[in-house]
Amino acid sequence: MRKDNFGKKRSKKLGFSYFTFDDKDTRLLVAQNDPLGFVSDCPDHTILDEIQRVPGLARILKLSVDRHRMPGRFIRMHTANIYSLFTNFVGL
Repeated sequence: MRKDNFGKKRSKKLGFSYFTFDDKDTRLLVAQNDPLGFVSDCPDHTILDEIQRVPGLARILKLSVDRHRMPGRFIRMHTANIYSLFTNFVGL
């Protein structure tokens, strides 16, 4: 099962909202217009998929979570690039 299908199915099963940043229009709305407003408008149980496509959004999520702590408020999903895991070990 592909990760995006998994995220969508789990969100429905758990009663979470689901947003993917694979969609260029969603990315532009968040990244260029109002990332803080987007995070503020997210329901308390939200899955955010491909969050690495929106630079800076993780910092805003952290600030929001620090201000309103609640386990499971956001679930972040992203694609792992296995090759990027090894770039930190070059020269060791």
